[in-house]
Amino acid sequence: RFCCSLYNRDDDERKADLAFEMGMAYKNGDGVDQDPEMAIAFFKIAAELGHMLAQMAVGSYYYALNDCYEAIKWIGMAAELGNAEALFNMGVFYMEGMGCDQDMELSAKYFHRAARRRHPEAQFAYADLLSNGWGVEQDEKRAIKFFSDAAENGNVEAMYRLGEIYEQGIGTEVQLDAAIKWYDAACNKGHRQAAQRLVMC
Repeated sequence: RFCCSLYNRDDDERKADLAFEMGMAYKNGDGVDQDPEMAIAFFKIAAELGHMLAQMAVGSYYYALNDCYEAIKWIGMAAELGNAEALFNMGVFYMEGMGCDQDMELSAKYFHRAARRRHPEAQFAYADLLSNGWGVEQDEKRAIKFFSDAAENGNVEAMYRLGEIYEQGIGTEVQLDAAIKWYDAACNKGHRQAAQRLVMC
């Protein structure tokens, strides 16, 4: 029985991959006439069989149609499988109350799960919640950790916030050298306010 279940699972994975490939073919007009409706039909087949990219594709399709209720359904599938982008999107849905009741605690949980998978925007979002005490207990020191993670992963807003944190001594002591470092990093990525703060420092 155990061996049969493995074979069945592999068969489902092959079917999912094939359906996803067909969806991409219809989406891009690769070897077939371009047909968005056929593409979504195949993506749905793949998504139901557990294909994360297909789940994200269907969720994005409904989000573009402003149907957040359906978008959550499909993106939620990918989130349950641990997809970092899906987890981040679910955090946004619950933070904004898009297609669902607003739930800051649930939003924070999704952002945290995505942040642990090194998703830069999720790291910034979770740090922001920690800094403000939204959906989680306020904790400036933990916020600094996640802002730092996001900044190290290239998030420009996190770089700017770290500059503010070290300039003003928020949750830590004033460290002008660190403030200048992060303002400069944000400035190099085109952040105008960071450029102004850098001059002031």
